[in-house]
Amino acid sequence: MKQNRNILAALLILGMLASCSTAEDQPAQATDTESVTSEAVTTAAADEITPDIPEGVYYDGYEFNILTSDEEGTIRASFEIEAEEENGDVMNDAVYQRNLALSEMLGVTVRHVQGAYADNGWINDFKKVVQAGDDAYDIFVADQTTVLMNSAAFGLEVSALPYVDLSKPWWDRHIIENTALGGKTYGLAGALNLVDDGAAWAILFNKNFASNHGIPVDDLYQLVRDGKWTLDVMQEYCVDVSADTNGDGIRDMYDEWGCVTSGNAVLAMLPSFGGNFSVLDKNGTPTITADTEQTITYLGRLHSFLNEGNTCITILDTNKDSNLQRSIFIEGRALFLQATISYIPIYLRGMQDDFGVLPYPKWDENQKNYITTAQEWGASMWLVPRSAADPERTSIILEAMSYLSTKTLIPAYYDKLLSEKTTRDEQSVEMLDIIFGSRTAYDLVIAYNWGDMRGLAVKLESSDNTFASEMAKNQKAIEAAAEKAYLAALEAAES
Repeated sequence: MKQNRNILAALLILGMLASCSTAEDQPAQATDTESVTSEAVTTAAADEITPDIPEGVYYDGYEFNILTSDEEGTIRASFEIEAEEENGDVMNDAVYQRNLALSEMLGVTVRHVQGAYADNGWINDFKKVVQAGDDAYDIFVADQTTVLMNSAAFGLEVSALPYVDLSKPWWDRHIIENTALGGKTYGLAGALNLVDDGAAWAILFNKNFASNHGIPVDDLYQLVRDGKWTLDVMQEYCVDVSADTNGDGIRDMYDEWGCVTSGNAVLAMLPSFGGNFSVLDKNGTPTITADTEQTITYLGRLHSFLNEGNTCITILDTNKDSNLQRSIFIEGRALFLQATISYIPIYLRGMQDDFGVLPYPKWDENQKNYITTAQEWGASMWLVPRSAADPERTSIILEAMSYLSTKTLIPAYYDKLLSEKTTRDEQSVEMLDIIFGSRTAYDLVIAYNWGDMRGLAVKLESSDNTFASEMAKNQKAIEAAAEKAYLAALEAAES
């Protein structure tokens, strides 16, 4: 167990260090997680990489103001910014230790400013501050969609932050580079914001349910190890366990199901096959790929998986009630649950049945690697306001804060919180290694929701597959929205 926890604690750093694909016609591919060994991870963790910031810099108690919403108890809530004192909670204490170390290093006090989530109050406040040329906030934090949609107009391009070094392992280059519309980078993600890690998609399975249906738990893990965990195999399990248990002839939430899906089922599963709705070329120019033959093939197969045979219960079947939907899995009436990692500490800690974690399945066994994506509107990003009074100071603080987070937040989140408190076996920790090590896919058309692409994808969870015709009707609007965002990014960078 300890060896696997060491791998898990170091894997984010390795994943950030790896360079994502920049080929013009290829999406970012997963790293070869099968090649990650404890020896490699130990070496990577032991090698001391330090931030290249000026010596002797000290800001004499400067308050570094980070603006977030006041949302609490959700997957988007920022929990990794400020802690008043140590209280024995693993994450609280890690945040406190990180901030204390930052204060000792640079003389900086981190201050968490929370604006109203209701009616986008904190977003509107941020915009007003920037438009007024005020430097009240050093950092703006929101979900990735919100940050990206506001970055060109209100954010500072990373090239203006001289000491932010994206080649360092504490920055998540897969996300940062895959969001560089027009080749311009605004949003930041890495060791200092754990909310984006919690937004990684995974397949959870109920061990008690599996055992009651004659499914050896170890078989599921071994399929993953052998590279044989595919959509066809997952569907076979779903077919085997689904049943109208009360015999009323109506398939509803009180029956047994193979899989409980979310409203994001297609958005999470398509990337796991290497599919995408859009790609960025090496210059940051977007190309819409939603209408390609490959994408249509993937989507057609997903539609059949979600709708045929009464094996999956979707968010549409529970009137879009996420709590009701999760209860089917929590109460032991489903084998699989499609969820983000954040579900584990937020929604499943009180679950009585034991559960395990698996990566999303491959398309087939010919696919080399497992590929993981994150929920863009659940993951967070940090943005430096365009009105920043001292970008050099901001860049120094960010670089130091990210570096220190690798020594405090990452071990606490990966090693202690996930592997010791919430996941319940050594094999699940091994699966988390694979999930976090393969979190490389990112799709801008979904992040920006150009042409309501999310809405089109959700329709695949209904019985009628009208995606191709709907896509044809929306193609021009999607391409126009992509071009508008691309040009805005270029124009803002030049202003």
